Amino acid sequence: MNSSLKKPRTSHGSTVASANYLEIFPLELLNEFRSHIPQTDLRTAVCFYCTCPQFAAAFKVGLGRQEPKFWRMSCLMSGLGRLPNEESYKIDWKGIAITSIMKDGFCDHPQCGASRLEQNVLDMRKHVLQNDDSYMVHQEEQDPGDLYTNPLLSFIGFSKHRATGYGNEDAQLLYDDNPRQGLVWGRSNTLWDHPIACRSYAIYPLIGNFIPRMGYGMSLMFNGPNNFHGITVWDVQEVLRKILDVELSKYDMIQLLEEFPVQVSEGCDAATVISKLSTMRGFLRYCKLDGIRHDSDAEFEIYPRMIYEFSEKKRIGSKCR
Repeated sequence: MNSSLKKPRTSHGSTVASANYLEIFPLELLNEFRSHIPQTDLRTAVCFYCTCPQFAAAFKVGLGRQEPKFWRMSCLMSGLGRLPNEESYKIDWKGIAITSIMKDGFCDHPQCGASRLEQNVLDMRKHVLQNDDSYMVHQEEQDPGDLYTNPLLSFIGFSKHRATGYGNEDAQLLYDDNPRQGLVWGRSNTLWDHPIACRSYAIYPLIGNFIPRMGYGMSLMFNGPNNFHGITVWDVQEVLRKILDVELSKYDMIQLLEEFPVQVSEGCDAATVISKLSTMRGFLRYCKLDGIRHDSDAEFEIYPRMIYEFSEKKRIGSKCR
């Protein structure tokens, strides 16, 4: 291919086959094209909108004052929620849709990009949306006894050392490139750089709060998330991230290890093991987050109790001193 022939780009960075050619279509015809895009197909809607100004105008003409609602419902139907720094009355859902798709819509991670959007749509239809996607089940109408959690949570890891600043670079989106070797670091894997993964709802049906627990007997207390739009993947990891560097008592450490055992090779004495597992960050060097589950046996509480679960990632080796 002749490298001198470059496709023109819009202000959003997307390529266009021939912007001048698209301009010859009347606005009414472009609006007809737009009307056939399902509201659940957020990626196509964004790509259509960003192709050229004429397509963007088709949204404004065809939807009128309903355009903000269109983007809000498209994000909802695609299972994308708000982040903690976004005020509900100021949320720009169109901006969220465009940024998420342009940055992450073509991600090749099996739990992100188009794959995640498609699964989110199915989960929303199954657990949240009723009556032809026009009615959302309210929390008081839901049965808290059967909560489904997003499998994306088992692909989240944390850096070995505490991140600086706001800690947005602490959480990682892991790739399972080789099942025999388990989850490995790879590619551009900071979770914050994957808005589709960050914004995806973590719990279905949607809930706004939960009481977190790391283990049944642990005395460590910490606050749960609060997101009345629905708890997202980012909310779930943030609960854990805030306590990563809190020093664990010996009692909590024992309780954690009794529920989630860590394999120790010969040559590691107890003092060395304790020093390596003295914080949750240290613990997560040898175990990985395996998702969360609803504690259906918990006594009645205002909010459901969710247990953070972990599985072994690697054993503490013999050369651990």
